[in-house]
Parts: sequence; C-alpha cells; structure tokens
Amino acid sequence: MVTASTSSALDLVQGYEKGVNRLDQLGAAFVFDEAMTGGGDATATSAPSSFGWVAQYTDLWDVGTAVSLTGVAIPLHAQGSAGSSSTQNGDWTFTFFELDGGANPNAFDGYDFATTTGETVLGSVTATYTFNPLGPDNQTDEYFVAFDSPINFTSASSGLAFHMQSTNTMRVKVNTPGATRRADRVSLANGTPVAGTNSSFAATIAGTPVAFPPPPPPTVSHRVNAAIETPGNRVWETLAPSQEQYAFTFPQSGDYNGDGLTDIADYTVWRDNLAGDADLAFAAGSRSTSNSGAVNQVDYNYWVSNFGEPASMPVNDPSVPGITRAFRQGAIGQANVYENQVNGVQASRQDGSFEIWFKPDSLAGAGQVLFEIGGSGMGSYLSLDGDTLSFYVKGQFSGNEQTLTTSLSNSDWTQVAVVIHNTFSPDLPSPDDYVDLYVDGVLAATTALSPTDINRWAGGNQGAIGLDGGVIAEGGPLTGDTINVVEFPFLGEIAIFEYATTAWNSSEVLSRYNAITSATSVAVPEPAAAMMMTLLLGMAASRRGYVRS
Repeated sequence: MVTASTSSALDLVQGYEKGVNRLDQLGAAFVFDEAMTGGGDATATSAPSSFGWVAQYTDLWDVGTAVSLTGVAIPLHAQGSAGSSSTQNGDWTFTFFELDGGANPNAFDGYDFATTTGETVLGSVTATYTFNPLGPDNQTDEYFVAFDSPINFTSASSGLAFHMQSTNTMRVKVNTPGATRRADRVSLANGTPVAGTNSSFAATIAGTPVAFPPPPPPTVSHRVNAAIETPGNRVWETLAPSQEQYAFTFPQSGDYNGDGLTDIADYTVWRDNLAGDADLAFAAGSRSTSNSGAVNQVDYNYWVSNFGEPASMPVNDPSVPGITRAFRQGAIGQANVYENQVNGVQASRQDGSFEIWFKPDSLAGAGQVLFEIGGSGMGSYLSLDGDTLSFYVKGQFSGNEQTLTTSLSNSDWTQVAVVIHNTFSPDLPSPDDYVDLYVDGVLAATTALSPTDINRWAGGNQGAIGLDGGVIAEGGPLTGDTINVVEFPFLGEIAIFEYATTAWNSSEVLSRYNAITSATSVAVPEPAAAMMMTLLLGMAASRRGYVRS
C-alpha cells in the first residue's frame, strides 16, 4: 500500500557530519547513512534546474516491509568566493519513488513530471536553501532536512529512488569512494545508467524499515496438486503462509464465461451475443487468437473443438497411481512467499527444496519453463529444451551463477526435485552454496564439488509454473526473454508442484517419489485433504467421457 504525501520543511541546514549518524539532526533511525563527500561533482546551472537523474537504491528491504522516511542529508558543493558555479540560494524539491512499475521490478524505469506517468511517487519534500558561510567548509558540506511529516508506505519492491530539483543552480558531490550504500545514478526519463566516471551518489536517508511480523511457519509444504484443485481453488493448499497464489491461467479455450470449464454454459454466451462485440461478450483469453471481429461461426467451432476441457484433466496411468489429475495450462503468481521471513531471514537467502511432477508431450520441444521464480537480476528456473533438463540459479552477487543439466530418456511422467543448499551471508558472498538435481528419486547432477554463492535465489516479482511469469533470470540456458516477448510455455501436463523451506536429503526425495509411484499411492499424500479428494474424484468420474482434442 502506497500513500503519496507531500511534506514541507523550513530549510536545508548546514552541518551534517560526513558518514556520522546525527541523532540531534535527523533522529535516531536511519535507512542508511552514506552522506560522505569526495570524488567528482555534478552541476546544474540553469534555473529552475534538475539534474535529470535519480539516485536509485536497491535491496534495502523485503517486499511487504513498512517503511517510514523522515529526513535526508546530501553532500552539497556550497557557495565559494566566486559562487558562480556553486550551489545558489533557492527552493529544493526531493521526490521519492517506489520501484514497482515498468518493465523492471525493483529498478527505476523512468518518470515524466509533465504527465505524472512512470514509477509510483511515494511523496515529495520541499525545502529552502540559504548559503551559510559559517560552516567548517564552505565548498563541500553536508546539508540536511528533517521532514515535517514522514513519508510512510508499504514496499512493493526492494528499494526506492529519489530525484532532486532546485529553483536555482545546484552542485552536489558524486562518485563517492568507500561508501557501502552508494546509489546508482540513472536517467529520470527512462532509468538507464548515467554514463561517465561519476556514476554513483551517496546520501543519508533518515527513517526506518519496520518488518512486518513473519508469517507463522507452514504446517505442511507449499503445494499445488491438480487432484484437489477446482476452478475456485487454484492456490497453494496451505493457509499459512498464503501469500503465494499461483492463479492458473484462465479461462480455458472456448470458456467464454470464464468459469474454468468449456461447457454448455459457454454455448449460451455465444448464442446470446452472436454478431455482437466479442471483447464485451467473452472472457478475456477464451477466444481463438486467430479470430477477430464480431462474435461469429468461428467462435462456435472453436467452442465445439474444446468442449469438455476442465481446469484439470484426468490421469489414469498405472505407473503413477498417486496422480489422478493434471493441469494443461501454466500458472502465474506473485513470488512473495520466497521473500517472506523464515526464522528471521528471507526464505530465498536460506535452503529451499522444490518438487515437480510433469509429463511432456514429447522430448522434441524447444525452450520450455517448468517453473521459475525471480527476475532478470536474481532468480532461478527449471527448463526443458528437447531432452535436456536444466536448473539455473542467479543469486544476489554477480559471477556466481550455477547451472545443472541432465538428459531425460523418455516423455513419461517424471519427478524432478531441486534442492538448494544456501548458507546465508547478509553482505558478502558465501562460497559453500550448492544445488542438487534429482530425477525420479535419483541424484542426476550436483554442484557440491564446485560450490559458489547463491544467496537470494529469488526476487519479489512474478513466479510461474509451466511458463515464464514475466522476465526470467538472465544468463541461463534460455535466452530471448529480456523484454518479455517469449513465455517459454511448457507443452505437456503438470500434476504436482511443491516448495519446502528446508533442504531435502536423498532419502526424503526418494520417499516422495515412492509415494506417487507405489501401488498403494493416493492422489494427495496429506491426510487433511482426504475428504476433499474423495469428493472431487467422484466428480471426476462423472466426467470421464470427455476426451481432449
């Protein structure tokens, strides 16, 4: 939740000490404290002036954190004896942005003050600057302003950005050496990096990120199982935490009323709207992509060819008695569950285990995503390219990517388990992280002999099952999706997807495999779901006459 606010303050005050928390000036709480002078400087000499760039700070907090901003200090190049090219008296405006919009979640994508379009504005602050020659250094000083009311918001991304503008000439110090929280200088118009040697900026932001109480630990793993999913129940089976909701792609082909089933009710929609506006009559995505214009006979034929398609389809394969239904379409959801805190630390900075059961249509398809989390900067995905199965992970620190590959021998039902062994380090790479890749209960590949850091294997943007949820981690075996032009859809069936907050060992993986393949298997190896499963299996039996076209 973001509540944009505007705050005024009396003036920019000289005297903030370099890199020192000044409790008497900005209070006791700081998001970060980096107002240290040095390096080059940037100047805007026309009035009203604007640097045309913003200071972008990333990885400050987790998504869903409550944040309060109460002040700012900047390394200002104040008036000297000449005064012509130094900062002049005038009013300053600081505008703070959330990094939640545009093509790149958690990065600044640009803003237009004329049209007020672009990244979300969190709030702005105005202050007056009047030169004070009594400071310890007339040429390079830190100036601060305490807001008269805080800018409060609940983060939808991992950071923020702020822009400075003045009614007169201003000059600030940039490219500060030694700072640990320097901001990238990026273009106000489009978020592209500012070229040249002065590419970063250091400031102090007063305030505090207050983490919400972590959700209670899950009673069972986060699990999606087609056997108990219905059109109204397309989320994680567990209730705690429930932040991760993979809403399966809807509607079905020919599902004109969007209820998750292509049935006689959709014929009624077609008949009642024949020759009418298809955009108004049909649920978005239910119409054939090759058809356009008013509702017509082609829409009827498309409904007929897909009649009987449910949200999931029955499975009757004696090799996997534990699977009774499967999805044919992918699922997209917010990947917040991987950013939630578990035992006080983000889940994606700790161990994690994933299991997926799938059956590809063939081993000839190219570029298919089985599941993915995170985005281009940080993230992981499991992919299938022909018969090559790959898991790729790109963590917080560059140069430590890991890729595991193996080959599938057939297009039968397959269990794949990915186990991430992650040692948390808040600031520096930890060199002992590795990944295990299992196929049908057997270890197929591991990076245990060549570990590197994989801290934070997810981000706070979209995740997906059976397709790309937005932008996948760059640098892995799949390419071409940096601008979201390819979704890498999986062609086949997916029955089970599960995520656990621990690192499974080989016995646990094999036990899960045996639970699905043994003759005594049941569809959902979770007692709490037994009653629902019995009911839905009965419903499935009544629809066994439907045949997928």
